[in-house]
Amino acid sequence: MKEHTTKVRGSTKNILRQATLPLVMLSLALACLMGTRAASAEQEKAHVRVVHASSKTGPVDVFMDGKEVLKNFSFGNVSNYSNLPAGKHELKITPTGKGEKAAVLTATANVQPKGFYTIAATSSKNGDLGLKAFKDDNTGNKKEAKVRVYHFSPDLGAVNVTRDNKAIIKDLNFEQASDYVTVPAGNDKFEASSTNTDKKLPIQANIKDGKVYSVFVLGELKGKPALTYKVKTTDMESVEMRGSPTANATPHTKSTATATH
Repeated sequence: MKEHTTKVRGSTKNILRQATLPLVMLSLALACLMGTRAASAEQEKAHVRVVHASSKTGPVDVFMDGKEVLKNFSFGNVSNYSNLPAGKHELKITPTGKGEKAAVLTATANVQPKGFYTIAATSSKNGDLGLKAFKDDNTGNKKEAKVRVYHFSPDLGAVNVTRDNKAIIKDLNFEQASDYVTVPAGNDKFEASSTNTDKKLPIQANIKDGKVYSVFVLGELKGKPALTYKVKTTDMESVEMRGSPTANATPHTKSTATATH
């Protein structure tokens, strides 16, 4: 009886290599698929930053959906943008170290995919606390720069802003943000002046193309902390990154937090 044998063509090493190749290709395909999904999920997120603009309040902790996201956050600080899934989120601000249940301000923020938002904790001349939300636009031509001014000084009154002695913003009221102003690159000198007094606040900014400059007017004209400013720089996004133009942050406590553009 003949014994039948089957010859295997190629070495064992080659066979293993041939068998492994489809597995490698499958792994690469899955990695690409997961990477695409992760990138897509990242693009659907919103971007939110927080400003401590309340001159009547000490350091605070900030909670988002029950999680502490900022600790010992003091007056005049502006956080970087943080990524959040689109939709509704609960924001709580508490005195530092007191815990979430001691919140002095609570708000619900409804943020849209790809949107950029600024949420500011403010205080009036009488010390009433509030939250104000703004829809930011960090898109544009990367061969130029943009400037926006946020007015958070409770007793300064309406302000005008000049650049090199030329008016670029007029009658900006407390808890408002200006339109975006396109400016050329350069070491510019801005000046915010009260329409009610002769008080002027010099503002220095080294403007570079492809950047968005947020100027926050903070503090008090007659009280403490004294009148000051903060400049925050953000890289300009391409137009495709533009988010929905709608946004709102509804507070559950004092004052209002209506989103504005």
